Amino acid sequence: MTLSKQQINLMDEMAEIEYGLITKLGNLINAEWDSNTLKIKIQELMKQRFCIEQQIYKLNESLLTSQNTNTRMKSKRKSKLTRSYLN
Repeated sequence: MTLSKQQINLMDEMAEIEYGLITKLGNLINAEWDSNTLKIKIQELMKQRFCIEQQIYKLNESLLTSQNTNTRMKSKRKSKLTRSYLN
C-alpha cells in the first residue's frame, strides 16, 4: 500500500509531536514533579498527537473503503460476464 502525500505529511507531523513528547518527558524526569506548566505542555502534545492519529485512521479507512468498492465492482462485472456466457 502506497501512502498519499497527506498521510506522509501527517506522519511527519506526528513524529515531530512524538519527539516533543519525549523531550518533555525527559524534562519531567529531571524536574520537580509538581510542574503544572510542563504537565500542560505534555497534555497539549498528547491531544495534538491524538488528532493526527484520528486523521491518519480516517484516511486509511477511506482508502480501504474505496479499494473494497473497486474490488466489488470488478467482481460484479466479472459475474455478469460469466452469467451471460453461461446462458
